[in-house]
Amino acid sequence: MPIEQSWDKISLREDFDPRAQYLILDGMTAGEHGHDDANAVIRFTDNGRIWLVDCDYIRRAPKWHNSAVVIRDGASAAQPPLARCDHLADLGDVALARTTLPHYTGTHWRRNIFWRRGEYAIFIDNFVAHEAGDYRLKLIWRTLGETEID
Repeated sequence: MPIEQSWDKISLREDFDPRAQYLILDGMTAGEHGHDDANAVIRFTDNGRIWLVDCDYIRRAPKWHNSAVVIRDGASAAQPPLARCDHLADLGDVALARTTLPHYTGTHWRRNIFWRRGEYAIFIDNFVAHEAGDYRLKLIWRTLGETEID
């Protein structure tokens, strides 16, 4: 992938008020950082509360991040070093982002984010197999603290 198509972080931010919405994605697995979290949501906050969190710098595997785990024929592989930025658009009240983690255990993982500023974010994750195999996919969403059904 050409370096011009790669990215380090993508931020969707309503404004700098701590109560405002803020979403940040990571685009790299490589380098000093060294976590398998390319294309992962590092943090999502709204109304002064952290909803999605990625604060564990000891655990490096995708299963510890707001990410995806792809298993093909019973095995997984390390993520590629860089995600690709396919499309970004700021349309005022709406922002769109489409990123791809190519060649991830036999798939291309596309993450589409539709963000209605100040209201909600919709994630549509798409996995396209480019190698034959038996696939198992798992999307992981990490919240802060312990959750329970009430």
